[in-house]
Amino acid sequence: MRGGLIDQRLECTVDLSLHRIGRPVAAAILRVLRRVALVDELRKKRVREELFKVIEYQMRKDSPKETKQTFDRLRAAGYSRKETMRLLAFALLVEMNEMVKDRRTYNEAIYVKKLKALPEMAWSDEPEDCT
Repeated sequence: MRGGLIDQRLECTVDLSLHRIGRPVAAAILRVLRRVALVDELRKKRVREELFKVIEYQMRKDSPKETKQTFDRLRAAGYSRKETMRLLAFALLVEMNEMVKDRRTYNEAIYVKKLKALPEMAWSDEPEDCT
């Protein structure tokens, strides 16, 4: 019931806004918002692709070796290649976010700890904007 009330309030707000700014302006705003959403999706896809490249490189170079070990462990546990790569990317992204937040350099031991915690870590330590 509460969701219905919130939806009604939003509809009223949108209707009032349309009356104040007019339909052509509202339509233009809607087009801009759709473009922003599309750009955001493209940005997320690009970031995910770059993270996947880093993971592939780590596995090729066997550095850290735990990246490939975690990949193999997750695949053996039944995760698809895509799911496994996303989980690995998640661990890498969390480490990168923490590096920026804590103003520190890369720490392989911390990253490896995150890899070893997969897949559980992905559900308990999720950042606000995950790929």
